Amino acid sequence: MVRAVCGGFLLLVLLGLSPDPRTDVLAHAGGFASGLILGAPLAIWRKRSVSVDVVALAIFSCLVMLTWWLALR
Repeated sequence: MVRAVCGGFLLLVLLGLSPDPRTDVLAHAGGFASGLILGAPLAIWRKRSVSVDVVALAIFSCLVMLTWWLALR
């Protein structure tokens, strides 16, 4: 779990802290924080199954599509 958090933090540093002035650093930091908050219960929960993974994937996909839709409108 530590490796996953470190990998996510490195992605935040590489992609979210771009020197491009159009990069929304607060949005990237918020995405990292919400990923930690939403992912922690799934990482801790021991009784995972395929159905839990499918539901988590569906929620993740909807959140990504929603944020891109809000960003591009």
